Amino acid sequence: MKPASAKNKGRLLQQWVRDSLLSRLKGVEPDDIKSTPMGVNGPDVMLSPAARRKWPWTVECKSRAAFSVYSIMDQAESSMPPNTRPVVILKGNRKKPLALVYAEHFLDITCQK
Repeated sequence: MKPASAKNKGRLLQQWVRDSLLSRLKGVEPDDIKSTPMGVNGPDVMLSPAARRKWPWTVECKSRAAFSVYSIMDQAESSMPPNTRPVVILKGNRKKPLALVYAEHFLDITCQK
């Protein structure tokens, strides 16, 4: 994949996150949540102080063709009882555990303010 195509995939994901937050967070203006340009240091989605008070998270976006975590999520979903949602807990050597959930579910539970 060409670097320009890879950057465009990342840009589209950042814009999806921005739009999803704007549609879920009450009382924020479009200027409160911005997708940052490619190559800029810091978070991929910038929040104003007002938006950060409502949603205190830092967003890093990665869009790739495949991650091994998808097979782990598939395994979690294959054994789900009815009326539950999948969550995967990942831990690397000498790293803190991570929780993996679907982005829409994460936004739904964290944007209810």
